[in-house]
Amino acid sequence: MNEIKEIKAKDIMTGTIKSIDKNDTLNKAVSALLNDRIHNLIVLDNNKYAGIFGYKQLAKLHRRPEQTTKIANYIVKPPLIAEDTAILDIVEQMYRLNYKTIPIGNHSQVIGLITERDILNIILNSGILAGKKVKDFMTPAPFILHEEESLGKAYSLFRKHNVSRIPIIDKNKKLTGILESLDMIREISTKEHYGSDSGASASSSYIKPGAYVSDIIAEHKISVKSLMSETPVTAKPDDLLVDKIKENINMDTSTIAVIDEDNCPTGIIAPKDIIQYLAALKEEQTKDIQISGLESIKTINEYEKTEIYRITERMIKKISNLSEPRNFTIHAKAYHQEGNKTTYTFRCKFNTNTGSVFAKNHGWDPIETLSTLMDEAEKICIKKSKKRKDTIRSKIRDAKYSI
Repeated sequence: MNEIKEIKAKDIMTGTIKSIDKNDTLNKAVSALLNDRIHNLIVLDNNKYAGIFGYKQLAKLHRRPEQTTKIANYIVKPPLIAEDTAILDIVEQMYRLNYKTIPIGNHSQVIGLITERDILNIILNSGILAGKKVKDFMTPAPFILHEEESLGKAYSLFRKHNVSRIPIIDKNKKLTGILESLDMIREISTKEHYGSDSGASASSSYIKPGAYVSDIIAEHKISVKSLMSETPVTAKPDDLLVDKIKENINMDTSTIAVIDEDNCPTGIIAPKDIIQYLAALKEEQTKDIQISGLESIKTINEYEKTEIYRITERMIKKISNLSEPRNFTIHAKAYHQEGNKTTYTFRCKFNTNTGSVFAKNHGWDPIETLSTLMDEAEKICIKKSKKRKDTIRSKIRDAKYSI
């Protein structure tokens, strides 16, 4: 555990960055994704970081003309992470914000990327998963499709239940493959873009060039068998997880299909399941921190939420040098004023070995308001710590002169 805590973003990030401009068209984005065989592109605005665009965003663009549609309105923006950020902080954000890729950089300049695959590679050598079994991480009773069922049904499951992997079975209920949403989107995008097969599956050539997702959903004759992977990594519940992750990396796949003695699927493991475990380790380190009210405030975006957690954790580390903070709680509340203005109030309360600390602040900007509150809380701790030291010195002095 201590070894992995020392790993920083700069130690594992990928320095090769594929980027496009936010004013580039969908046509250029699709070309880059397909030709470079990557999941996400960095999007720039005047050479500054503007967000990412990948297959997840591409899946939402039905019937958008590739030659004229600009990607600017469809990008997402994970916050830039400093290169000296600890690995557990990164996985916590990756899981909480639900991103497969985290950009590394500063001052709006991206210097690297960290993906789920990078995380899996590094933890294999850390020993943190030693002795862990497949059954401890698998999602049991996954959605299952028969190999002759339609791609349309699969796509409906992907969208309705927010899953990205479905085990495929034959008439005897035995596992024959895995269908991933990414493979479907990549194949469809290839057809739209080139009017030809991507090579993902030889039998998918009957998908008409220019076909859209909605067209394929309506065509019930196209089966999931046409796009499924026929060589998934399989595991029994009691198998060691590390061994199966290694198989995944060697085969360049991302899914572990869990099967019983009869080769029938009983569970599934995706990279996110591993990320969740690591994120829980991070939560254990800060389990005494509770921030309430934040999720209900719609005017605070994901970047600001991340900053709020970061500011809070940084302040607790500083306070720890003065005292022993325990049961740290923050409550956030928003008050909507006239027009579009919103006032934010943050209340902070925690206990230390020098007594209880309570502070409150309000303002127009949530980050500035919280930062000021944290400064005030630190001043209170310094004052209490100084008072405690003065009291101890006074008692020592009194004891000395009473002898």
